[in-house]
Amino acid sequence: MLSRADGGADAGTGADADAGADPASGTGRVGSPVGPEIDLVWVLETAEDAGAYGLGRATADFGVGIAAVERHRAGLLGRPVYDSAAERAAALAHALSLDWLERANTTVAAACAVRYLSESGPVRTPGRAAVAELARELRNPARTVRSLAAVLRRWQEPEPRPCRWR
Repeated sequence: MLSRADGGADAGTGADADAGADPASGTGRVGSPVGPEIDLVWVLETAEDAGAYGLGRATADFGVGIAAVERHRAGLLGRPVYDSAAERAAALAHALSLDWLERANTTVAAACAVRYLSESGPVRTPGRAAVAELARELRNPARTVRSLAAVLRRWQEPEPRPCRWR
């Protein structure tokens, strides 16, 4: 099992140096979006849990994993680029679906999206057909964050409606 060498903060992502970034400057992160705090170790642990990554396997480019983490929490002009958990999970999966591991890139992308979404709030357990739909979309060369988010939104539990009876 992988672990953070410093016991916490964003190992390998360079986030500590970026923590004081000014969101009004037009680029960088916007605080912490609603959802789990993730880093490269989180991605690699998820890949390992999915059986798709181990310390003995070659990694073509750790920069892709780091960029995916930063992309999911990106901000512009003081506002998050991706507003919902489904959009942030989709941005993460979209970036991780690139060929950055020796194998199993789609598996890792899907596992990270599912884990992020489930840690962000209640989700329906996806059935085999729903997982296959996500895998198809991840393999689609024309995929976008919006198309992936549309698939992932179907897995989220609807927000409870306020009771109007009084």
